[in-house]
Amino acid sequence: MWKFLKSLGGSTESLSVDDMDSDSRSEIKSLQLEIEDRDSRIANLKKDLERLRGGQERATAETVGSQFETFFAEAAAPICQLLTQSYLVEEENKPVQTRDVLRLVKRLVRVFEDAGLQVRDRVGDDLQFDPNFHESLSAEHSLTAGDQVRVRLAGLSYSGRVIRKAGVEPAKG
Repeated sequence: MWKFLKSLGGSTESLSVDDMDSDSRSEIKSLQLEIEDRDSRIANLKKDLERLRGGQERATAETVGSQFETFFAEAAAPICQLLTQSYLVEEENKPVQTRDVLRLVKRLVRVFEDAGLQVRDRVGDDLQFDPNFHESLSAEHSLTAGDQVRVRLAGLSYSGRVIRKAGVEPAKG
């Protein structure tokens, strides 16, 4: 189109639609229709993109919901048993065996481990202090990297990130 207007040899600014021949008017009309078609396709593509994004969000929510449901289903039995034991002790003043409680806690920890929780340092472990993974339980002792310590509270991580540093104290002798 630009070539055509330049070939007329005059200024293109003062040219009106009435001054053009029918071929030029037809070409302009064709270009206008192409622009309208392009705009319509862009609008349709935007709608499709929004629909796909909404579908992806729903699929993600369903997947996460399904994973939570599986996790809760696995944790349900030990949680219900712990709640029952709590009721027996607090409301009915009945004794509950420590071994029974510990067995349930271990089952619950296994459920969390199956979901990706990692116990980094276990209670009783003797190791070297690393401030990235350990925190001192004593304000009296200043620990530096490499000091021998004993774990008193387990350290936890998830997906490679520390979510709870292990509580440690200086190792004895």
